[in-house]
Amino acid sequence: ALYYYYYDSSNRLTDIVHMHEYKKRMIADYIFEYDNQNNIIQMTTIEEGSNEPTTWKYKYNGNLKISEQAFDKDNLSLGKVEYIYSD
Repeated sequence: ALYYYYYDSSNRLTDIVHMHEYKKRMIADYIFEYDNQNNIIQMTTIEEGSNEPTTWKYKYNGNLKISEQAFDKDNLSLGKVEYIYSD
């Protein structure tokens, strides 16, 4: 498959898409959203063979990611990872 990468005006990756051969249209594999500090705050994925998106939401303390949580299409939590940093 041939993949296309799209960027916003700040040169941040916003979408990764490919041409779906059967559906004959572009399909988004990843969609990224950012905060004002250029941290990825949300990533939406659609797995191969599925039409159901999974949305990952990220939280930060400064530039350190402190958690990420996955949600299904109905915004129900699928799981969460929390990060603890030590000196």
